[in-house]
Amino acid sequence: MDNTWVEISESALLHNLRGIKSLLSPATELMFVVKANGYGHGLRETASIAEKYPDIVHDYGVHLPEDGLFLRNSGIHKNIYILGYANATHIPLLVENDLIPVITNLELIPLFEKEARRQKKKVKITLKCETGTNRQGILFDDIPRYIQSLSNCASLELEGLSTHFANIEDTIDHSYAERQLMLFQKFIAAFKKAGFPLPKNHMACSAATLLFPETHFEMVRAGISSYGYWSSKETSLSFSGHPEKTLTLRPVLTWKTRIGQIKEVPPDSYIGYGCTFKTEYPTRLAILPVGYFDGYDRGISNTGYVLIHGKRAPLRGRVCMNMIIVDITHIPGCSLNDEVMLIGRSGNESISADTLASWTGTINYEILCRINPGIPRYMIS
Repeated sequence: MDNTWVEISESALLHNLRGIKSLLSPATELMFVVKANGYGHGLRETASIAEKYPDIVHDYGVHLPEDGLFLRNSGIHKNIYILGYANATHIPLLVENDLIPVITNLELIPLFEKEARRQKKKVKITLKCETGTNRQGILFDDIPRYIQSLSNCASLELEGLSTHFANIEDTIDHSYAERQLMLFQKFIAAFKKAGFPLPKNHMACSAATLLFPETHFEMVRAGISSYGYWSSKETSLSFSGHPEKTLTLRPVLTWKTRIGQIKEVPPDSYIGYGCTFKTEYPTRLAILPVGYFDGYDRGISNTGYVLIHGKRAPLRGRVCMNMIIVDITHIPGCSLNDEVMLIGRSGNESISADTLASWTGTINYEILCRINPGIPRYMIS
C-alpha cells in the first residue's frame, strides 16, 4: 500500500488526444509531447497508452536524448524528436537509434554528417528557427551558412524546420504570434528556394493547435492540452470565441496520499516549523506523508487545502519536506490510512493543477511537472 501515488486515466488521455486530432486536417500529424516525464504523468505510462492508438499519435517529442532512447528501447518505432539540446557526445546514440535532433548550432551539422557516414545511415534532422522567443534557434541572417553546410552533407536529410511561440498563451492579443508566423514562413521559403523540400515543419504548441489552423503545417506539438489542461485562461477564452470548434479537456492525472496520523491539540497550540499557525479552538489534525520533496509546493503553506471524504481540509503550518498537516476538526469519520485527494475530485469538490498554481503564483505546467518522478504512477481506465 503506497503512502502517496498518482493515477493516470487512459480514457481521459485518449479523450483529449482524439479531441485535438479532430481539429487537424488529415494531412497534419500529431506529435505527443512527453518531455518532463510526460508533464509529470510518467513517460512510460503516457507513451504506453498513446502507442495503443497509432491512428491518433504519429510522433513523440522529448527534451532529453536519454528519454528518446528510453522510448526507443520500449519498442516505440515512430519518429521521436529530441526537442532540447543534444551535444556532440549524444550524436552516436541519436544516429544509432534513429532519434531526430532539433539542431540550433551550426557546429553540430558536420559532426552528425560524419557519424551518419560512419554508421552508413541516412539521418533526419530538424532546424529550429528563432522567430521571437530568443531561446534556442538559428537566426534568419544565418540561413546562408546553414544552407552551405547542409549542401555538403549527403547523409543528412533536412526533414523540416520548427520554431516556438513566445506570446500565444498569455494574451488574447495575438499580433506578436502573427509576426512570428510570418517570419517562420520566410524561413521555410528561404530553405525551399535553396532546394530543400522540407516535408515536415512544425511550430504549433497546444495553444496554437487549438486556436490557429494556419500554424499547423505538417505537424503540431500537443503538450499540456493532451493532459487535460488549457495552456492558460486566455487560451480558453480565445477558444470560446470560435463557436464552430468544440473541445472539452479532461485532466488525466489524480494525485493521492493517506492519513498517516491523527491527533488532538488544544487551543493556542503552534503547528509545524516556525510556529506559523496557532490554533484558536480544540483542533483535530491529520498528518499526511507528502511534502515539497514530492512536489507539493512549500508556497501552499497555510494557504491551500486537501480533500478528505469530499470535504476541504485546510493546511495548517508550513509544508515540510515529507509531510503536511491539515485540519480535520469539521470532517467526521476520519481514520488512519484514509485516502486524501491532492489533485482530483472527491465528492462534489475538486482540486486541479490550476488550483494549486493559483495558490503558489505559478502555472499548471509547473505543478504537474514537479510531481516527483519516484512517486508510483498507476494506469486506470
